Amino acid sequence: MKSVVIIDDDQGVIEALQAALELWDFQTTGVSDTKMVLSTLKKIKPDIIFLDLLLSGVDGVEITKQIRAQKKFEKTPIVLMSAHPTAKEISKTISVNGFLPKPFTLDRLRSLVHSLL
Repeated sequence: MKSVVIIDDDQGVIEALQAALELWDFQTTGVSDTKMVLSTLKKIKPDIIFLDLLLSGVDGVEITKQIRAQKKFEKTPIVLMSAHPTAKEISKTISVNGFLPKPFTLDRLRSLVHSLL
């Protein structure tokens, strides 16, 4: 079973992604505390990481740098998520593999997941 980690400070977003991904037979873990990101990733070793751009205390750009600094996560697909108007452009300037606009459709989510695996 493929695993996904969802990093977002909005529990509603985590739950929505978990509901959809679990329907498609993914094992999911949500992380809302940015201090727990690296320890959670090390435990789970996910196949895909969904990461919100605007998090409390630290942004997704910084979290991406921290994740990519870990050798074991250099190639793990990261999907940046946001409703921010410039987020898609930001996603093109950092080391992520995709962008998911908020709000998202299930078709867009499924297409993105399948393109990364």
